[in-house]
Amino acid sequence: MIFHLLIVDDEATMRKGLSSFIDWESIDCIVSGAACDGADAIEKIEENPVDIVITDIKMPVIDGLGLAKYIYENHPEIAVILLTGYGEFEYARTAIRYNVSHFLLKPTSKEEIVTAVNEAQQKIIISKKQDSIAKSEMAFLKDQFLQELTCSGITADTPEGLKRFGISLEDYYIAAFQLADKPSEINRLKELIIRQKSGGYCFRYNNLILSVYCSQEPEPVTAGCNEIISILKRLYSMNVSAGISRLHHGASEFSKAASEAIHTLSLTFYSVSSIAVFDSQNIQSEYILSAEDTLSLYDLETAILQRDFAQASSVCGSLFMKLKSSLVNASDVKSICSHIYYLVFRVLAKYRLILPPEDFLVRIRHSSDIFQLQDIIDELLSFTKKTLTASEKKYSQYVQDAIFYIREHLADNLLLEDIAGYAHINGSYLSRTFKKECGYSVTEYITAMRMEKAKELLADSSLLTYEVAEQIGIHDSSYFSLLFKKYSGLTPTQYRDQFVRV
Repeated sequence: MIFHLLIVDDEATMRKGLSSFIDWESIDCIVSGAACDGADAIEKIEENPVDIVITDIKMPVIDGLGLAKYIYENHPEIAVILLTGYGEFEYARTAIRYNVSHFLLKPTSKEEIVTAVNEAQQKIIISKKQDSIAKSEMAFLKDQFLQELTCSGITADTPEGLKRFGISLEDYYIAAFQLADKPSEINRLKELIIRQKSGGYCFRYNNLILSVYCSQEPEPVTAGCNEIISILKRLYSMNVSAGISRLHHGASEFSKAASEAIHTLSLTFYSVSSIAVFDSQNIQSEYILSAEDTLSLYDLETAILQRDFAQASSVCGSLFMKLKSSLVNASDVKSICSHIYYLVFRVLAKYRLILPPEDFLVRIRHSSDIFQLQDIIDELLSFTKKTLTASEKKYSQYVQDAIFYIREHLADNLLLEDIAGYAHINGSYLSRTFKKECGYSVTEYITAMRMEKAKELLADSSLLTYEVAEQIGIHDSSYFSLLFKKYSGLTPTQYRDQFVRV
């Protein structure tokens, strides 16, 4: 650490002598200025950083005692060393109430001045460490308070905590930030948000940073998020996404606001923009997830996107353990499982892969207990792993495009030339490549997909057999029935009867 000195004396020879006859650099000091009296010194203190002031006591305008008083009242972090003559010594000692570091009797030696400066340096270092520790402890406690408010909502201790940490939650938005590719840099993200924001609060919540913006209008929030994303991208090549909640009021809505922000954050995976704003239409059910549940689903989606299937399984296991121990009612558990289905649906749609059959949703709705639901979700994760792994290891972009086109046009008259045209490839080459990568021909794949879609429609609709056939692009109901039985071992009627509740 470099310490900045200010030399104050009304005699030019003394100022020059103190500035030059000691090798200040050898003790990590720089003489940043010299002043002719206390008033001059005050101006220089306000203009430039100063750590230690060495001042004579007897000076015109403002003497050394007056300077010490000013520093004590306005800049208590600055150490003061007073130089005094024998006749002024007792007068100088009255400055002890101004926390003067040392009193040196003139004439003094180089060694005494160096010793006094060294001791002042140590006091400054200790003081800064103590201030830093105090600030760090307070920041930790504040983060902890906001984390608890996010997870548990308001309690009897909430008003006291808000007052202690100076937190006002009258009108606010919450933004959730996530680093896409450098999660280890999350503290840098937090520091930047703290420096950039003029108001509000910011805290870490697992692998996210949640930031509270005290505002009645959304524009400053969006602008602030854009600025943070732009700075990190430009200066550190870090990709950041942000999800913004609706406007909320009061501490009682804090947990809900955080849940909205985290939920919305997941939507940025499927948008050109790195920012998404909460929209109630994005919620697939009436059940409002808690912030903790929302974070679990977010962690699950992140694990799937990163192909970390062990972590995905672990997140689901922890989520079901919590649901079982909390005795959450059946409809809410089914709603959470439906969220997981739509989450998987979005991930696979992003990569234009085979989408999860709606049969999973049907089974979720008709399940009789939480253990069946957990088995269904485990199967869904296995399907997702198999689909993503297969595309990663086998499927070229041409085949992925062909699969996507087929899925989107099952009800149409699918021709090889149309599929190949969408994939921008020759039909014969696509046919050979598809067979090589998938293990079956394009026609066989189309039939398989149509039969899977037929299963979904039969299991959860009142459509007649010929109507199901029409919706999957087969216009002969008799042919459809024969094809379906060959594929599933059951007639369409027999398959539907499995799902009829007596």
